[in-house]
Amino acid sequence: MFFRLINYIFKITISIINIQAINTFKVFFLAKYYNFGQIFLIIFGKKFFLRPTIDFSAAISFTSKQYIYNIDNKESEIKYIIDAGSNIGQQTIKFYNEFQEAKKIISIEIDKDNFDLLKKNTSHCENVSPINCAISSEANKNRNYKKHANSEMSRLSNDAGDSPIKTTSINQIILDYKLPRVDILKFNIEGNEIDVFFNNCEWIDKCKIIAFNNAHLQNDTQRILENFFKFKKFKIVNVHQFIFLIDASHESSKIKFEYFFKK
Repeated sequence: MFFRLINYIFKITISIINIQAINTFKVFFLAKYYNFGQIFLIIFGKKFFLRPTIDFSAAISFTSKQYIYNIDNKESEIKYIIDAGSNIGQQTIKFYNEFQEAKKIISIEIDKDNFDLLKKNTSHCENVSPINCAISSEANKNRNYKKHANSEMSRLSNDAGDSPIKTTSINQIILDYKLPRVDILKFNIEGNEIDVFFNNCEWIDKCKIIAFNNAHLQNDTQRILENFFKFKKFKIVNVHQFIFLIDASHESSKIKFEYFFKK
């Protein structure tokens, strides 16, 4: 109990240092326990809206250490970003503010309610294009998705009674937006990675950095990496539950793990 209290106080302190006291109060108390309407944080001088309890895990990400991407130690090299599984926009906003020279950031979210907040939270970002689709190996297919009480957990399902959704693919996004390459491709698509990572994978050759949460893919990690290496050589960085694949021609690139607002 004592150590849990100390840990909680430490988190609160770090949060106040990083995002100030009023945002900390909203994250740890209003976002966690308040049950009505919307609240907002002030992130990089702009309002970031969230739904209490539903978006708590999204909100708390602003108070924690983050993975900071860097290609050849030159932020100007990062022009094209795909955020696959954007939720309400927490990582998209970080990309937008970290890589201010980016020409295009494409944010894909499966859940319609999450997507509405994603659009609202990125409305001031002229280079961000939100898409309400499910990521799959094939585009323009009719599928269904299951909503979850935690907004970060919505996923594709085979239940006809679930919410309908159209699919898109990484190949289709690259084609639609005429992307010459993808500098950062972040995946958090809650279980559909196996389909995307093993079928119609031409997109791999266009990527400099690919990042995905390996927590629920551990039984398949070896064959996932073997498939990626069929397309090009990567440097592998494994930090906590995340795997980062960095194009081997950019070996000086780094993945830092630090408090985002202290960058």
